[in-house]
Parts: sequence; structure tokens; C-alpha cells
Amino acid sequence: MNRRCRPFQVNNGIPSIFASTTFNSTRAFLSTALRDCGLEAYTALALSAGFFCAEFTVAPMWAIPMDIAPTYSGTASGMMNTGSAFAAIVSPVVFGYIVDKTGHWTWPFTGSMALMTS
Repeated sequence: MNRRCRPFQVNNGIPSIFASTTFNSTRAFLSTALRDCGLEAYTALALSAGFFCAEFTVAPMWAIPMDIAPTYSGTASGMMNTGSAFAAIVSPVVFGYIVDKTGHWTWPFTGSMALMTS
């Protein structure tokens, strides 16, 4: 392959390491928010910090297809976008169904944290 076509290719794994670190930070803050300590302000701060850390995963997640499939990074990004759009459509329905059946808000959050760590 011609090296002039891809002068900025870096396969050092930093995007995936950064993404996994921010996933773990998100899981830590969200699990802290699920503790029933009676302090609503503490829970709100933990949820805010968890979602703040979750937003840090956006840029590395879009950079990972360039590391995994540099020749087909557009196709890989499109597949990733399709998967995230499907999850955005399905997850509120599943979240509401779980809350309706169990009556607890903690089960969907616990399931989300389990998905982040898998």
C-alpha cells in the first residue's frame, strides 16, 4: 500500500484504552448513584459525573474503526452508527418495560452497567 495515502495511521490502541477507561469511570459513578443513601444531591452529582464520563467515549469510539479496519473505516463507522441508532431506539422501550414489570429504577441502570463492562 502506498504510504502517502495514509500518513496519519496510528495503530497504538490508545483510543480503545481510553474508551475502556471512561466506560469503567462511568460504571463507577453510576454504581455510586444507585446506592440508596438518602442524599438526592449526592445521587444527582454521581449521575452527572457518570454521564459526563460517558460522553468521553464518543471520540475514541469513532476513532477505533480506523484502527480496526483502516481500509474500510467508513463501512465500519456506518455499521457502528447503525448499531448505536438501533440501541437508541430499543433501549427506552426495554428500560420502560423493565421498570413497569419490576417497579424498580435500579434494574435497568444495573443492566446498562453490566453491558458496559462486558
